Amino acid sequence: MIPILVESTELYLRRRGAVRRLVAPLLPNPPNVVVEQLGPGRNVYTLGVVPQGRSPATILNPEEALVRTRVPKLLMNYYESWRQEGQADRYCLDRAYMHIHLALRNNPQQLLSLHCDPSLRRSEAHFRYKRGPHVHIEGANPSVSHAHISLCISDEQLGGTDLDAITNTFGAAVRMIAAELFPCWERGVSA
Repeated sequence: MIPILVESTELYLRRRGAVRRLVAPLLPNPPNVVVEQLGPGRNVYTLGVVPQGRSPATILNPEEALVRTRVPKLLMNYYESWRQEGQADRYCLDRAYMHIHLALRNNPQQLLSLHCDPSLRRSEAHFRYKRGPHVHIEGANPSVSHAHISLCISDEQLGGTDLDAITNTFGAAVRMIAAELFPCWERGVSA
C-alpha cells in the first residue's frame, strides 16, 4: 500500500485548519478548541484537538484531550499521529483517531471510536478493515469493541491514497456521526 506522505510545511502550517474543519460538525458553536502539537514530537508528530486554554504540553496521552461537543454530556477527542520518514521534511500518516465519550461524573464512558490506520501493510491482520476509516462500538454485551467495522470495504483504495482523499472519507464519517448518532444521543442524554 502506498503510504500517505506530506511535506513538513504542509503538516505544520496547513493541517491544523483541515483538522479543525474535519471535527467542526461535532463541536458547539462557537467551538472552544485549538488544534496543536501534542507531546515532545521527535520522530512522531502528534496533532490533536485540545480545549482552548489547556496547554498541549500537559497532554501526554492524546486520548485524554477531551473536548465538549454540541451535545450536552458528550465529549470527543481527535488526534493524528505522523511518523517521520527518512528525510527530515516528510511525514507519513500513521493513524487518525476520534473517540466519543459520555460524560459520567469523573469517568467518561467511551461510546464510539472512528479510527483510520493508513500505514498498515497489506500483510497485517485486519488490513482490509483497519486501513481506511472504521468504527468500533463500545458497550455492547458481549463486547464487540475490538471489531473493525470498515466504512470503505468495497473501495479498493480503502478510503484514499492521499491526504485529501482520506480526509474527505474520514470527514464524511464525522458528518454521518453528527447527522445520525448525535440526535439519538441528544435525546437519550437529555431524557
